[in-house]
Amino acid sequence: MDSRKVMAGISYLSVLFAPFVVPIIIFFVAQEEFVRNHAKKAFLSHLIPWLAFPIIGFAVYADFARLNSDGEIPIFLMIGIIVSGLIGFAVTIWNLVKGIKILISK
Repeated sequence: MDSRKVMAGISYLSVLFAPFVVPIIIFFVAQEEFVRNHAKKAFLSHLIPWLAFPIIGFAVYADFARLNSDGEIPIFLMIGIIVSGLIGFAVTIWNLVKGIKILISK
């Protein structure tokens, strides 16, 4: 197996064990443009789930802003958590598929 494919694939597969560290290290260590491009793309794709934190923060603010003593269900918070979970799941699956595709490509 080609070492550049392994490094590029590990950049994506690191979403399971070290999502930010591995792509950054590979980006700075690798000398081939193929590996550097995939490490950069992997790092950026690992950042996407962090976009969920502002969504959840807004949901918490919106629910507490309209909170009253009626015991309403915090619907914005629930929707925010569900959307964030779906984003994280989709990004993880996408990274796994991308990493495996690189590893098995000819």
